[in-house]
Amino acid sequence: MDFNDHPSEYRFVTDGHLIALLNAGDEAAIDLTKRPGSQIMNFSLQDVFESFVTRNGKPVVPFQRPTRGIQVELKRMGGWPTIEGTRIAYDTISGFIGNEETNFALLHHFYPGVSDEAARGAVELTMRVGAAS
Repeated sequence: MDFNDHPSEYRFVTDGHLIALLNAGDEAAIDLTKRPGSQIMNFSLQDVFESFVTRNGKPVVPFQRPTRGIQVELKRMGGWPTIEGTRIAYDTISGFIGNEETNFALLHHFYPGVSDEAARGAVELTMRVGAAS
């Protein structure tokens, strides 16, 4: 498979069991699970990035805004989560804060562009990532 187009050119479809890939210029779908046939439902990569609830009822956060004050943008830091509007990595801030509430006072001295809300979002994302691994 040769993926040279912009990601928005591709569409994924599913019926709940199989997953197929549709290229905007092609008429045929590529069955990614090797189980052809079935009713098909369309969704885009942007749909995948939005929040959703798993079959087990566990919420999944939106990919591009995983917590308050945190953004994921492809052209910023290679898609690594950063503090909104900056190039400061979320894990840099959460490592600086740690579990010490007193570090918030020092935060603004070293990182004046980082709000308390974004710092708390960075710590929350770090905890979620740690809990998932």
